[in-house]
Amino acid sequence: MPDTPRLPVPPGACDTHMHIYGPLARYPLAATAAKPPPFEADLAAWRKVLARLGLTRTVVVQPSAYGADNACTLDAVAALGEAARAVVVVTPETPEAELRRLHAAGARGARFFMMQGAPQGWDAQPRSPPA
Repeated sequence: MPDTPRLPVPPGACDTHMHIYGPLARYPLAATAAKPPPFEADLAAWRKVLARLGLTRTVVVQPSAYGADNACTLDAVAALGEAARAVVVVTPETPEAELRRLHAAGARGARFFMMQGAPQGWDAQPRSPPA
């Protein structure tokens, strides 16, 4: 496998969906994790992928394995700085102050899951717009 892609990526290229797992000693998996990761894929490993591919921006998406605990995702975004944003898990009960805190930490989207053990499944979506 070559060290870099044969075709260079354009300036400002972004991976729009990736996950950080671990270190698992610091970020334990949720008890509801139906699909635990097969290995740790921490921020150090991701930085190597970024360098190899020539990507400069990242969207870190909350994996189902962490349930509604967004700590690992938000810590990764903080470490990556302005070049990263997050998609996090929130619920209808998430307070407005927490939504503001998540936004300030780089969250720009909410994740819903179509799998068992998910902290926020599609059934949580409203069926019609609120009145």
